[in-house]
Amino acid sequence: MKSTLSAPEARRIALAAQGFAQPRVEAPGVRQLNASMRRMGVTQIDSVNVFARSHYMPSFSRLGAYDTATLDRLLAREPRHVEALITRARARAKLNDPHLAIEDFSAGIAASSRPEPDYYLERAAVLAATTPALLDEAIRGLDEGLKQLGTGVVTLQLAALDLEVRAGRLDAALARIDRSAANSPRKE
Repeated sequence: MKSTLSAPEARRIALAAQGFAQPRVEAPGVRQLNASMRRMGVTQIDSVNVFARSHYMPSFSRLGAYDTATLDRLLAREPRHVEALITRARARAKLNDPHLAIEDFSAGIAASSRPEPDYYLERAAVLAATTPALLDEAIRGLDEGLKQLGTGVVTLQLAALDLEVRAGRLDAALARIDRSAANSPRKE
């Protein structure tokens, strides 16, 4: 067995792992797009277009010419595409549609095997900005993130602390600091 690879061999292996070695079909459809997205693991939805919208390009480079409307329909009906949900949540938040933004953030978090801390932070920010009555829900969402990702995610701890103070619950904020300090690996 070889223990080293030449540069061309390594390049061929890397390209094949990304799906570039697959034979192309004449008219790629839903099956090929699904397989391609599964192989890539993620599809970044991006509305900036110079040649074509950028999220169309990875599938094009792997499958050849395909009907982009098929990909649009697939992304619209597939709730497990985390990036699509989070991107739509961000757009809805900017368009002043907080309730649908919160729904999409929650769906994106639920669909992700390891959600990013930013997803929880952004959802909490939308909740907190919507109405003071949703501060508790924002804090619960941050606590959910801490439970999922671990109590060491400082950004989530600080955001929850800030919301406790904003809600006027100073005792709860102090208790949160005490819990955080108790869980800290450094006792100073």
